[in-house]
Amino acid sequence: MSCPFVKSAVHTFGTKNLVNESLFTVNLQCNSTDVVLCGKVQSAFETAGQIISSVFIFEVPIILNATFSNLGNPNLLGVATPSRFIPLISEDGVPRLYPQSLVKQFKFDVHPEFNSYDISAQFNSAVNFWFDGDGPINPTQQNIHTVILHELFHGLGFTSAWRDHIDSTLQFPASALSPVPYLAYEATTNVSSGSPIIFQGFIETIFDKFLVVLSDPKTSPLISTSLSAYTSKLNEFGPPPTEFSTASEFAKLLIKSPQWLSVAPFIFNKAITANTLVFLPRGYKLVNGIYVETNINPYLSGSSISHVSFDSYTNSEDFLMRFKLEPGFTIGSLISKGGNYQNGGESGVIGPRLRSIMESMGYKTQSNLNPVIPTVPSSDNVTILPSPNENITFQGPLPPITSSKLLDKKSGSNRFVKYSLKFWNNIIMILGLFFVM
Repeated sequence: MSCPFVKSAVHTFGTKNLVNESLFTVNLQCNSTDVVLCGKVQSAFETAGQIISSVFIFEVPIILNATFSNLGNPNLLGVATPSRFIPLISEDGVPRLYPQSLVKQFKFDVHPEFNSYDISAQFNSAVNFWFDGDGPINPTQQNIHTVILHELFHGLGFTSAWRDHIDSTLQFPASALSPVPYLAYEATTNVSSGSPIIFQGFIETIFDKFLVVLSDPKTSPLISTSLSAYTSKLNEFGPPPTEFSTASEFAKLLIKSPQWLSVAPFIFNKAITANTLVFLPRGYKLVNGIYVETNINPYLSGSSISHVSFDSYTNSEDFLMRFKLEPGFTIGSLISKGGNYQNGGESGVIGPRLRSIMESMGYKTQSNLNPVIPTVPSSDNVTILPSPNENITFQGPLPPITSSKLLDKKSGSNRFVKYSLKFWNNIIMILGLFFVM
């Protein structure tokens, strides 16, 4: 039986860009009897924090809850997710989901208490990992430092809400994608899958705000179109807020609607066709857009769209956020293969495209000291609390999708209503990193 080397132990270390000299607080549980191995894992997390802080300026510390244990899949290197997504209003007036780690940097008091940690991550102890100081890496080893950095960026919000969310309710593949569908239940003591629901609309992540569907002279669109425009089209269904007798009824009516039929299958097709979607950073021209991963066929939830293109950025300075990594390469050798990118004193493992993506979302760097900051919705206690094994809940409606009050049909009076947000398949947005097969 294995015993944890570190269980909920806190290790804090300083970095040059932090106002209070503390960037990452790491709560690490290492489920191994190998004390030396667990010490290496702890050191790898500290190094990752120092690398990230050499590029990004954090004024509020990031808290990481990490586990090093057998994940049961020898090809899975690690998974990570933001602990919470919080809906804020982007500068275009659209509500979008922001990761807690970013909202903390805005210093918004959106909720009385943030989650105790900002990023949840798991790394696979069954993998033959290479660590700094181990000597030459062999062809079958994965360097853990690249894996940790990759997953931490997912935890910082590098993720799309466009997924095959509706499949689990339909119990068959719809071959269609959408952002997160808000399904609200009136708070009762007896909420079940057969309870009436209120459709509150579809909502994107802040990452999605910058995604663009490229023009296609052979099919459509004839001009490049923001993915947010397709979200807006989907939100004509209902329109929100509309009550349905069950979540199943909602799903069945949704997939027959003209809004769904004109958008969801179309985006699904784009998600499995190479070079159809780009991330367009703030201030960039379309020609400089960053291709996201749309060349995995069949579609792979959590890998498609939520990574940069493997084909476009292998052997480039932006190798880090591809959906799979080749074994046998250290960070140094990957930087060398990508052209030895450096940016002053900043680490070369964080390429210029990745930096521009995170800056566009709202993270601060020396070249982006005044990021665009969203606004807080006017309703009370608007927050989303993801948990891998529980429904995600929030209090208060989400403007401007709906008003701050709803009619209580039983009593006929207006009152504030609490909702339970039913997330569909994989909406906690755990993003796995795999071996190259």
